[in-house]
Amino acid sequence: MRLMSRPAMESVVNLPGSKSEANRLLTFAALVGNDFCIENIPNADDVQIFLTALRTAGVKWSPENEKIYVHGRIQDATPENVVLDMGMAGTAARFWMALACFRPGETTLTGDERLCQRPMAPLIDALNGAGADLACLQRPGKLPVRIKGRPDFCPDEFRLQAGVSSQFLSALLLCAPVLKTGARIIYDRERAVSRSYADLTIGLLKNVGAEWKITTFGYELVSCRPANGASVESDWSAASYPLAAALLQKTRLTLAGLKSGSLQADAAQLEKYRAWGLKTEFVPEGLRVANDAGLLAQPFDWDCSNTPDLAPTWAVLALFTGGKCTLSGLQTLKHKETDRIAALKNELQKFNAEVEADENKITLTPDVFPPSAPRVQTYNDHRMAMAFALTALSACGVCIENPGVVSKSFPGFWDQAKKWGICHVPF
Repeated sequence: MRLMSRPAMESVVNLPGSKSEANRLLTFAALVGNDFCIENIPNADDVQIFLTALRTAGVKWSPENEKIYVHGRIQDATPENVVLDMGMAGTAARFWMALACFRPGETTLTGDERLCQRPMAPLIDALNGAGADLACLQRPGKLPVRIKGRPDFCPDEFRLQAGVSSQFLSALLLCAPVLKTGARIIYDRERAVSRSYADLTIGLLKNVGAEWKITTFGYELVSCRPANGASVESDWSAASYPLAAALLQKTRLTLAGLKSGSLQADAAQLEKYRAWGLKTEFVPEGLRVANDAGLLAQPFDWDCSNTPDLAPTWAVLALFTGGKCTLSGLQTLKHKETDRIAALKNELQKFNAEVEADENKITLTPDVFPPSAPRVQTYNDHRMAMAFALTALSACGVCIENPGVVSKSFPGFWDQAKKWGICHVPF
């Protein structure tokens, strides 16, 4: 797909609901089983994979307008042996690893080749240490994994190794509806990575009636009185693309469904952009942004420890700043849909940038954009495709390989991108 810029329209950008929030709420709902209603469910691949897995595993749910009602509990499923293919959905796979421990019968989790390379060992060890029965079928600590679940599984303590992925901790926190008050997660918070995602989980759980408290040893369950439903906020990670585009050109946009005081850590990007001069205002419809000056992006040195999904957007934004930029706190990026550090270095260099990278940092010094549109590989990674789409706003434009990969989190991305100045042109 070849992309070029066009004048951005004053318009409303329709963002998907957060897949991070949606999959957390679906996990919780599957353990509650009281017609739990989830509003604003996104039509993203990762969420559809989760919903398909629920049905395959014997948990009934039904759609109604833009809502999903989860009717049954995983503990009450028919004790059949099932295989759940998680595709590329790492979050869903990790949440299901815990969820399947409460399902009667045998569950086998598998996925695409890249997912089967991603680390799972700390969560497997924590669940087995608490009395579950999980076995890796090919390689230690990797999918596919066989889980022999039981509905009476009710551990009072998990011991989880920190430092690899916050999704492991979230998977255990989401077990709250089937745990007793006082259940503990032994976890070294000083070694935690992407702590903001665990904070998102705790915040969402508090909103639906489950409260964990932070302790010297990790976390303790205070109470769980499940609510009947919740609404998914629009996705601040998805918002990073139109927000970045608004830093590069004169425009006025309303990003629908974003809220002040969001639980999502990626909302923190807004303060950085305001400091550069982007005008922002929360209105009933969402977030209104305005740039009346033109190019606002400036050289930066930013820590991505709590916002790793913004790293690709910011790396591409650096190409427009005219000065040296540094992104640090990138230790989790090599375990994503692709090794994002290596992928970003490869593709950023196609735009004449000088790029240095190690396992935790990318330093980029931009140069003049090339005379013709580079062809960007996306490595089957949705965030690579969406981030590099921003280079359409440069003088050279860009050609994006495998543009359909955006369906993982933002199925309507290419149609919405027209509103912030990115259009398709024939090759």
